[in-house]
Amino acid sequence: MDMGGGMDAAAGTVLLGLPWLLLALVAWRSARRPRAFAHLEHPVSVIISAPTVEFASVTPQPDSAEAVSPPTPPTPLISEADQEGALLLTIAAAKAVDDDAVVSSASVELARLLIARSARQDASQHLHAAVVAARRSNLPGTHAAARIELAELAYRDGDLTTACEHWQMAKLMFHETGRRTDRDRVADVMRQHRCPTDWVLTNF
Repeated sequence: MDMGGGMDAAAGTVLLGLPWLLLALVAWRSARRPRAFAHLEHPVSVIISAPTVEFASVTPQPDSAEAVSPPTPPTPLISEADQEGALLLTIAAAKAVDDDAVVSSASVELARLLIARSARQDASQHLHAAVVAARRSNLPGTHAAARIELAELAYRDGDLTTACEHWQMAKLMFHETGRRTDRDRVADVMRQHRCPTDWVLTNF
């Protein structure tokens, strides 16, 4: 038996089958390798693309409610009776806390409303209260305003002497506070009515 010839034949057989063995081994290893996109239904067709973004105009557009402003409703008119009631409440509250500034100014405003509807006696009482409160708290402007209203009431009642006294006091108040225009206006009224310029009230 030729042993050399047999070995050569076996070696040739191995060499011929070696490529097929390598292919089988590669296939087996590939089958055991984990799939990176196994969770995707179609891994080969996955395409990553940036989304298209459309930008709106940067100028803000007003809402329909703002585009056309509704007309401003008219301010409801407050009757004189309501104004008088509100001023009375204001005066009462101010008196409760000894706020002479509010008492005097609100009393003058209330008196003017009362004069407008010819409630002269009530107006006079509130003006006197205004004078007392203004004098107590050193409020010459409000004091002078109350004096002028009292002068007008006295003049309408035919009491020129009392009217001149109130005008004189108002003029002095305006002079002390540097309100020259108001002082000169009162002085003109006094000249028109020939009031003495040296009269002052002694009791009130």
